[in-house]
This record gives sequence, C-alpha cells and structure tokens, in this order.
Amino acid sequence: MVAKKKVVKKIAVKKGKKSVAKPKKVRAAAALKGPKKKRSEQPTSGQSGPPLDLVKAKLNDKEEKVVAVLLEDANPVPINALATNCFSDKSAGQANSWVRNSLRRLVRAKWAEKVGKGTYRLTSTGKARAEGAAAPESKPSEPAEETAAAPTA
Repeated sequence: MVAKKKVVKKIAVKKGKKSVAKPKKVRAAAALKGPKKKRSEQPTSGQSGPPLDLVKAKLNDKEEKVVAVLLEDANPVPINALATNCFSDKSAGQANSWVRNSLRRLVRAKWAEKVGKGTYRLTSTGKARAEGAAAPESKPSEPAEETAAAPTA
C-alpha cells in the first residue's frame, strides 16, 4: 500500500488577514508581467471611450444604414430591429454584430444614445448632422438671390 502524502498549505499572515501563499512559479510569472495598471490608465474603447468628432463624410456604409433607420423612427429602436432593417440579407448574428459595432462609434460621437438595454435612438445632434449634410446642397446659393433682387438703374 502506498502512503499518501499530506498536502500542507502555507499560510501567510498579512495585515491581520489569513491568506494562502502563492507558489513560486505564480509569483515569478506575476513579476514578469509588471505592476497592474490603474483603472484610469487602462485604455478605453467602445461606447465608454473618449468622444469622437465624427462628421457624416467619415461614416462608413454600415453606420450610414444604421443612421438612416434611426432617422426614420423617432422612438427608440432595439438592436435586433435595426439588424433586420439594415442588413436583411445577412444572418441574424452577423447583422447584430455589425449594428452593435456601428452603434459604438455613433454613441461615442454623440450621434445616438442608449435609451435602455439594447435600445437606441438618434440624438438631436445626430439628427441635425444627418439632415444638415444634405441641406446645403438643396439650398440655392445666396449671392445669386442678391443679384436677382437688386434693382438695375
């Protein structure tokens, strides 16, 4: 019969709390990684990142489709509805992924806002940016109006 060895855990006392000492291999690996970064130093991405200065000309095709669908509906729209309206030819998983990725940049740029869990709508800024890009093209030029209105003597 083979005698089993008892495993004894080393206990280190640290500031009045008992904690199990880490093996040498774990401590060596942690030392190679370096100190942990503070939360404020960690990079931020997605919706929580720094604000973006995003103009309509810099939107990609997918973001333009999402903005167009959000512009049509004043009520908050869920992600799955955006996916079916924007990318009906793709699978549901792919469409949802594209919508979520597009919304990340739109939220950071203040084009859209998250209203509830999985529901988004365009902000007033987003509506103005989306509609404002097409408006200058439809307006007649101002100097032409001035010359037409000026009386000739």
